[in-house]
Amino acid sequence: MKSLSKKLRNWKSTLKKKCYDPDPDNADALPIKQIENQVDAHQWKNLVQFWRSEKGTARSITNKANCSKQTANHTAGVKNFARVREELQQIEREADVSRTEAFYATHRKKDGSPVDPRSGSLMEKMQNCMSREEDTQNEGSEQGHDDVYARVMGQERCGRVRGLGLGPTPSKFRGPR
Repeated sequence: MKSLSKKLRNWKSTLKKKCYDPDPDNADALPIKQIENQVDAHQWKNLVQFWRSEKGTARSITNKANCSKQTANHTAGVKNFARVREELQQIEREADVSRTEAFYATHRKKDGSPVDPRSGSLMEKMQNCMSREEDTQNEGSEQGHDDVYARVMGQERCGRVRGLGLGPTPSKFRGPR
């Protein structure tokens, strides 16, 4: 159900980019004939009405501001990180690819350099944590690369585990506490 909801939200976003004209003089934003095979005319008018409402405009402004605050870009495009991890598992023939390894794969350019300074500093922190982890493993501590990822990236929010797709939740990932 989460996947269906996300796909609907993405489709509305695409529809808005392609078909919506924010000009208030244009009543429907596009002639209905151009989108009638994609959207019911009544639903289209409701969407346009929402996008032009105060609530819709405020939401758009908030989302644009939040999007501009993102500092660690990635190179995966529209491919989700769960799919990237699965492809890495097939390539490397490993049972499990850590979130740290997936982060490295999705935040580097083809030449191996980080895509931006923020990604570079996060990779450096992960590398430092992994080297400290190797030193302490000799003393009996067992921490995984996923723990390194969690320490560097911060606590999980919203009942989701970053980098694992829509299904896993923190309790499923780590087990009940």
